[in-house]
Amino acid sequence: MDKLSANERARAGVENFAQALTELSHRHYKRDGSELLQSLTDDDLARKQYARLLGVMVKQPFTVEVTRRKSAKTHSVVALRWRDEVLSGPRAAIRVLPEGTPQAWQFGFLQALAKEERPDVADEEALRLLLQDAKYESRLGEHIFKAFRRYLCDVGPNAKAINEAVGKARKKAPEKAKTKTGLKRADLSVGSMKLQAASLIAVAVAHVLPASIAVYASPLVGGMAFMLLEVGLEGFCGWSAEMQKTSQLSEAEDNVPG
Repeated sequence: MDKLSANERARAGVENFAQALTELSHRHYKRDGSELLQSLTDDDLARKQYARLLGVMVKQPFTVEVTRRKSAKTHSVVALRWRDEVLSGPRAAIRVLPEGTPQAWQFGFLQALAKEERPDVADEEALRLLLQDAKYESRLGEHIFKAFRRYLCDVGPNAKAINEAVGKARKKAPEKAKTKTGLKRADLSVGSMKLQAASLIAVAVAHVLPASIAVYASPLVGGMAFMLLEVGLEGFCGWSAEMQKTSQLSEAEDNVPG
């Protein structure tokens, strides 16, 4: 995919995610990205919004943004519609990804995720089944969280490596006391202590993922690193387990016209 080492790719993913979080959180939720990140520790809405933004990041190259009425579940005011899809009414499912986007990292990631979820199914069919859910950004975010959960929450060597990385990262960027204004924007700037701390975690996360996914998913690894820095591995595994059990994200955008 590129000539960067796995560690360099993970660090670059942290920077890419920080920039995307700032832009997408404001556009989709009218919410500051730094404040959304800090709220992950105790705000269920923030967690749903965060997971959904991972789905947004993956869908972006294949879609157009349309204004929608505010979602009751995620408070999103923007929806992503597949190219050539009717821009109003029920969301449409697609069978294959739109042409002209094979160079995007998202193209490779979706193919790898589909194969990882259904290794015994033909590649085209596995991707078609994933894309049925991907018509909703929240549902795609749920698939992404499940993938990370499979490899991070194993209560074995992977979890140990992640916990050690989180511990080292938190020493590098100690948790700040919450204020009415939340974190400062500078905390997500290139070279900041928080970004450097998230990079330590991102490297560890990338090393426990299958190479077929890690090579494409560096911005998502960056997003997971920031979340782990805030809530810890136990917090992520506990919440993602409950999410998987109740499928609390999957209905977030159902039956709501864009």
